[in-house]
Amino acid sequence: MTPTVPPAGSAPPGLLARWWTTWDRWWLAPLPMVSLGLLRLVAFATLLWYLGSEYAWVVRLETVDPWFYRPILVFHLLGVGPIPEGLAAALRPALVVCAILGLLGIFARCCAALCGLAYLYSIGQVYSFTNVHHGDGLLGLVLLVLALSPCGATLAVPTPWSRSRRADWRRESTGAGWPIRFVRVQIAMVYFLAGYAKLVLSGPIWMDGTSLQHYLILRGQPIGYWLASQPLLCAALSATTFLWELTFPLVLFWPRLRWAYVPTAIVFHLVSQHALGVGFMYFWPFLLVYIDPGPLVRWWQARGIRLAPGPRPSVS
Repeated sequence: MTPTVPPAGSAPPGLLARWWTTWDRWWLAPLPMVSLGLLRLVAFATLLWYLGSEYAWVVRLETVDPWFYRPILVFHLLGVGPIPEGLAAALRPALVVCAILGLLGIFARCCAALCGLAYLYSIGQVYSFTNVHHGDGLLGLVLLVLALSPCGATLAVPTPWSRSRRADWRRESTGAGWPIRFVRVQIAMVYFLAGYAKLVLSGPIWMDGTSLQHYLILRGQPIGYWLASQPLLCAALSATTFLWELTFPLVLFWPRLRWAYVPTAIVFHLVSQHALGVGFMYFWPFLLVYIDPGPLVRWWQARGIRLAPGPRPSVS
């Protein structure tokens, strides 16, 4: 298909049109399909982790007095009330089965849609009885994105009805990269908005370390008490965190920065889990989406060529 040539004398596209074209090219630019398969594995594995460690709190909500129910905005607009008795316990085995099937790539899109809606409903119920924790929402959004993409096309168990159209991850098959980029943008915006909130609500004075000392003492972790007794170290950590959050979106424009920002983010969450008791357990695994599997795919292709039987091409 030949590109369309604009007629002579036509006006050049405006700034908004050029910006939209650039965004569209970046948003839909192809990525290896194995990236989507890895995203599916991370999402369903994280969901199973949630079901095994946190879902019991959803079941307990059935016994809480409805007087404490303060629906989040979405639930208020949709008229969603407190979770009915017996629903949470009935959903749990269904979610486990769907999560395992999705992990294997069997009916992955249907499983992602069902799990995404059920997960968002369950954390919405938790949020309606307590404070909203922004680190839990990403998993639900990822599951819904997977439901809109061919997430079962690679890194999946072959089935009789899909073997003919199952993409082999060892081939460098590509597809539209918007699901991966959606997750990357969401993560970058979470960090940026966290830094922006500190800047707006507290200003640069937040970097003096007193806020960190307060929460370290409030959480009551043993290592937190020791860290709170080191004011200079708390100030340095606060300033580093503040600048790191505000500049995290740079990884979207300069991918090489991910080798510094992404490991730092994982260490940050693991340390926060032990020092503050806040680990974003269902958020930080998606930082792995920033890893580019292309070099691994190409290495596997080269390995397959070397090990393949038959004559090898001669070098003149």
